[in-house]
Amino acid sequence: MLRYLSPGKGREGALSPLPSDAPVLKLHVTNWGVLILPAPENVGEDPRDDTLLHGELDVRVSGPRRCKRIRVGLRSIIRLDMGGGRKIEEDVLFERKVEIIGASTDGIWLAPGSQRFAFTIIIPSNLAVHDTHSNGKISHELYAELEGMPEDLPRPASSSSLFGMRRSGKRSPSSARSASASRAPSPSRAPRRGLSGAVSPAPGIDGAQQPINPALLASEYSFTVTRQEVPYLPRIPSYEDTNFTDHASQTPWVTGTHRSKKHIMIVYNPNPLGTTNELHDRADGQVPGLGKWEMTMVSDVWTICALMNLKFVVTGIQPSTTIFAVRLALAQSWAIISPRDEEGANRLTGTRSFAIFESGKRPPVGHHYPDKHYAAVWRGTGAGGKDKATSEDGGEIKLSATVRLPTDEHVRPTTLPGVVTPITVTHNLVLEVFFSVWGEDDRGEAMKLPGPGGLRMLRVSRPITLPSVNPNS
Repeated sequence: MLRYLSPGKGREGALSPLPSDAPVLKLHVTNWGVLILPAPENVGEDPRDDTLLHGELDVRVSGPRRCKRIRVGLRSIIRLDMGGGRKIEEDVLFERKVEIIGASTDGIWLAPGSQRFAFTIIIPSNLAVHDTHSNGKISHELYAELEGMPEDLPRPASSSSLFGMRRSGKRSPSSARSASASRAPSPSRAPRRGLSGAVSPAPGIDGAQQPINPALLASEYSFTVTRQEVPYLPRIPSYEDTNFTDHASQTPWVTGTHRSKKHIMIVYNPNPLGTTNELHDRADGQVPGLGKWEMTMVSDVWTICALMNLKFVVTGIQPSTTIFAVRLALAQSWAIISPRDEEGANRLTGTRSFAIFESGKRPPVGHHYPDKHYAAVWRGTGAGGKDKATSEDGGEIKLSATVRLPTDEHVRPTTLPGVVTPITVTHNLVLEVFFSVWGEDDRGEAMKLPGPGGLRMLRVSRPITLPSVNPNS
C-alpha cells in the first residue's frame, strides 16, 4: 500500500530551498531500518504470519510538478563468489513494490515543497536475513522511484493520455479503475509457472534472466506490485475538476526517473514470546584420568556480543594428573549454495573458532608427551607438581569468569529453521580441556617406561542458537 498523507504547504516553510529543479526523495522507517521478525512457524510449509513494513516517503520539489508514478519497493540481493573459475554472481532473491500512478492524462500533481506518502510492504515470514561472509553477502534494499517523462521524448499535450485516451471529458476504461489500494498477493502462494510448465526464472540485477533454484526463493518469482490510481495529488478543494485539469495540464513535467534507497536490516528473534533471549546451559561428565567435571553458562541477555557468566569445576583429580589448559570457544560454521545451482550441488563450507575464555596454555603442537617444564593449571605431586588432594576423592579446580562474545563484525546470527536462505549459519560452544596422566599414553594405557604422560583432550560441543539483537534494546 502506498498512500498520500499531506500537502506541501504544511512543511514548506521549515525546509531550506532546493538547490535545483530535481525532486528530492527521502525514505523514513522506524527503528533505524532494523526489522525484527518472529521465528518462522510451521517449518516446511508456506509462510503464513507475514510482517508489515511501514514507512513514509518524503518528496520535495521546488515548484509545481507532474509525474507519471511514484513507487516504493523492497529488494533482497545476494552476491556470491563460488570460486572454481565462476564469475561474481548477483541475483534477486525477493522483490515486492507498491506504487501510485496517475489515472488521467495529467499524471500526479506535486505541490511546491514537501509532501509525504505512507507505504506498507508485506515481508514474508521466512525471508533471508542480512548476512556477510568472505564468499557471500545478502543485503536488503528499500528503494523509492519517482518517474517523470523520458528526457528524449516530447511532452504530451493535455489531450494525449499516459494511461489511455480521454474523450468528451470522460476517462477511458483503463483509467477509471478503483482508487483503493489492493493487498499484494500472499507470499505463501505456490510459485508461478510459465506457459511450458517450467518455473519462470527470476531477473538478475542487470535485468537478465537467471535460472534460480526455487528452494532458495522466499516468495513468487514474478515480482509483486500493488498499484493505486489517483486523479491528482493533492487535490485543491477550491477548484472544480475541469478548472483543476486545465491548471494541472500547464504544470511542467518531471523529466527522467529519480531514485533514493535505504539499507534495511532484517533479523529474527528466536524467542516465541517476542521478548529477550536468555541462556542457561549446564553440562557435566566424568573422564578417566581427569575426574568429574561440570560447566555452567548463564547470560541474562543472550545475543551476539553478549556477556556470559562461565563456571567450570573439576573434582576428584588424581595426584598423577596434570591439567594444562581449559578453553571455551564459539564455533561458527556456514554453508553457502548458489541460487543458480541445483539443491545439494556444489557447496562452500567452513568453520571459524573464536576463543572467549582460556586458562593456562596448551602445549605446542607436536609435543605429545609434555613434561613439568610446561605451565599447568593443576599438576599433582605424582606428576612432579605441588598441587595436593583437598579431599578423599582427590584434588579440584574451580574456574569462573565473565566473558563477552564477539561482535557482529565477526559473528553472524544462527539461521533459524524455516528461513529460506542460500547461506546457512550454525553455532556451537566448544569446551576443551588438555591434560595428561603420569605413566599413561594418550589412550590411557600404561607406558613401558613410566614418565610424562601422553597429551589428551576432553572436547564437549554444545549446539546453541545465537540471536542477532536484543528486541528490547
